[in-house]
Amino acid sequence: DDFDSMTILISGGIALSLALLGAMNLFAVACHRAFLIDEREANLRLAIAWKRHHTSYLWLTIGVGFVVGIVQIIVMALAGVAMLAVGAKAPPSLLFIFVNASLVVSYWVFARLLFLFPATAIEHPATLCEAPRLSRGNKWRLLAVLLMAEFPLWIIHLIWQPINVLGMMAGLTGSLLSGLVDQLLIFAGIAVFITSLSVVYHALGSTPAEPAATDG
Repeated sequence: DDFDSMTILISGGIALSLALLGAMNLFAVACHRAFLIDEREANLRLAIAWKRHHTSYLWLTIGVGFVVGIVQIIVMALAGVAMLAVGAKAPPSLLFIFVNASLVVSYWVFARLLFLFPATAIEHPATLCEAPRLSRGNKWRLLAVLLMAEFPLWIIHLIWQPINVLGMMAGLTGSLLSGLVDQLLIFAGIAVFITSLSVVYHALGSTPAEPAATDG
């Protein structure tokens, strides 16, 4: 019946999302390690084997996303309080200003924590104190480098979106092909972002020691 079909659809969607999250996690860690410690697995089984640093990286991704989300919520809550206090006198542009302020603050927090990602990927001891220390004075420069690295891919993605919509309207085969290209663009974006971050992390003088032995 309809309930069973919906349950299967939701369960399948959750399973697919978790699989995609795991694949992105493996890919991101591999990109960091390939640049920073020149680790490249020729064996597919070893390349996709889940190790301790993958779990640490996954929890870090969830944690940083949660912190950045909380910061945005707090800034928007304060904005809501301010707008209620001003009432009808609030100019229409005030909400736009507050939304952009929340984005700026969340980007600032994100930039302060960014270097935890390459450090975690290569099991280089890094603390919540060390990451801000590395980014001190380099936060906006770091974001500028990452944005410039991603910009060509954003343009390609922008051009691709109308084609993607047409592909999805062309039936099952078109949807599958357009979805595949879409995922390839996402993974290309991850590779560029991760490599750029690793380059900056290395350039700031955070030279890692040899990676610790990992469990399977």
